[in-house]
Amino acid sequence: MTIYNLMTMDGFGSGFQVTWIASWLSLMIVFFLAFILRKQCDDGFLSGTNYNVWGAMAIGLIVDVAIITFTGAPAWALLGGLAGVAAGGFGIGLIAPSESSSE
Repeated sequence: MTIYNLMTMDGFGSGFQVTWIASWLSLMIVFFLAFILRKQCDDGFLSGTNYNVWGAMAIGLIVDVAIITFTGAPAWALLGGLAGVAAGGFGIGLIAPSESSSE
């Protein structure tokens, strides 16, 4: 079983790697999506919805990194990270909502 390392490119091969770049891109998309959804829950189309940005970011990034590490598939990692952002943000938001920044 190959373990893929984002920091050292181990497992991705040598040379210019599109898979390695796509893996980092999926991490960035998941990170920024957590904050975009936070803004939408404050005063956008999801206004009034409980959302926890720290839970969304934590679960989304953990799922994304875990899928990349064990499969090396950035498309599946992005899909899992997006599901993690939704589950973490709205699921933890039901229990412990974040403080609203629009007060």
